[in-house]
Amino acid sequence: MKWIKKYIFCFIFIISVSPIFAQSNTEWTPIGLTASGKNIQNGVEVFYRVGKCSKEPVVFIKFNNHNTYGIILQWYDAVFTKDFKWVKNKKVDIKKFLTIEGNETISGDCSGKNQKELVVKIKDFVNNIDDFNLFGIKSFTISSINK
Repeated sequence: MKWIKKYIFCFIFIISVSPIFAQSNTEWTPIGLTASGKNIQNGVEVFYRVGKCSKEPVVFIKFNNHNTYGIILQWYDAVFTKDFKWVKNKKVDIKKFLTIEGNETISGDCSGKNQKELVVKIKDFVNNIDDFNLFGIKSFTISSINK
């Protein structure tokens, strides 16, 4: 009987402190670009975080160009569901293009001042935010800007 009380106490303690260690929406999550899951390809790092714009769940994308020269990025957005399926945009699955200068970091936000390509509406992929698991990009290509 004593071990049951200890078990219950431990369970309640773990549940009560787990929100302290939960990842906040302000942290950037790496997007796997390679088969090994690395988030860097040809000097470009890619991250995402989930947030809200006008109470609507969105994904913000961040690119960090470590190269000394400007680049052009191309990709398709994708969402990995809790059913372990990659899904594409239900409305329009369009290839996105973005130009980034050398040694520049750019990320999406709700202000609209940055590139609209860096803010993705989750509802365009899944009907229920609870179905969202991970964000990814497909067919990612990088080319240098020839000046």
